Amino acid sequence: MLFQIIFLAVSYFIAGKLGSFLRIPPGYATVIFPPSGIALAGVLLCKNRHIWIGVLLGAFFLNGSHTVVANDLSENLNSAFIALIMSLGATLQAIFGAYLLKRFAGFPNWLAQEKEILLFLLYGGLVSALVNSTLSVSTLVITGAFAQADFLHNWITWWGGDVLGIFIFTPLILVCLQDNIAWDGRKDSIVFPVITVFMLTIIATFYEVKTSNERIMIEFKQHTTELNSVLEKSINSNLKVLHFLKSFYLASQSISENEFNLFATQSLNEFEGNELFEWAVVIKESERAAFEENAKKEGHQNFQITELDENKKMVRAGSRAEYVSIRFIAPFQENNIILGYNIDSNPLEREAMIMAKNTGKLAITAPMTLIQKQNERHIIAFLPAY
Repeated sequence: MLFQIIFLAVSYFIAGKLGSFLRIPPGYATVIFPPSGIALAGVLLCKNRHIWIGVLLGAFFLNGSHTVVANDLSENLNSAFIALIMSLGATLQAIFGAYLLKRFAGFPNWLAQEKEILLFLLYGGLVSALVNSTLSVSTLVITGAFAQADFLHNWITWWGGDVLGIFIFTPLILVCLQDNIAWDGRKDSIVFPVITVFMLTIIATFYEVKTSNERIMIEFKQHTTELNSVLEKSINSNLKVLHFLKSFYLASQSISENEFNLFATQSLNEFEGNELFEWAVVIKESERAAFEENAKKEGHQNFQITELDENKKMVRAGSRAEYVSIRFIAPFQENNIILGYNIDSNPLEREAMIMAKNTGKLAITAPMTLIQKQNERHIIAFLPAY
């Protein structure tokens, strides 16, 4: 019946969502996976030969709901493929488990004797749970979701979660839904111990999740502190070159473009964290024409003070009382588009530049995209030289 298929799919999905709270980070599988027990019980009890479709649908929607990536079609198609393989694993596991119980455990098995209980646990849980754990974890390793080195750990966790889901939920469902005199007087002796084990497992899991999260947070803070220290040392080391350049300027009556390029090229080789050096000059409006003309005489025929227009196109800068124009830049070839650029026209650069001007010390911008490198984000450091 269609209703049975839909009911099983919905039950599988809801149980899976609730079971996700039993996941211990940073793993993927849960300590107890209730849908595995629900799927096996559904296939065992329902006489509808197509009931497996309910397991497949419930598993697919459950697995797919964890892997949707907005606005990324290729990633979503890959996730859908993985979800489908995992859903097939869950379906085959339920079918295989039902077959084993009927073939080797004498189902209907009323769990009245020790042998019946052991056969049920062996074939219904320990053996059948090998299917989904092996197929799903292998798929996740092949697709790169898991590292190959983590295969065994994730496989054991997945297998154990399915086993416990079957041990706990399949007997509960069989006891509650099978109408047979064999269960009379025995329901309480089965239901209460199983529920007690389940509740204790939940308590232990939440405690482990709490302690794991605390441990992860402590490790994260330690790594963050270490990374911050290393990053700070690296930045300070690379920015020392600006002080060298300032000293070079103060020790010279004038700096030619060739001298700047020689110094900057050598510094770029020694301080690999830097990508380029700029020398910007403060120019008043009355000095603009002479400044542009001198640059043209020195070989830059199209030199002019520029800025970006509303369409992010480089154009001749409008009239201003003052400009801060890039006069030298190294390396030149890949950055020549910004030669002459008025950095005072960029709010982020202006803010850092004013801070450097007012304090006389080095100031850094927030991360920003460069005109010549739109697909990257950088910080720009300013050091005034008077």
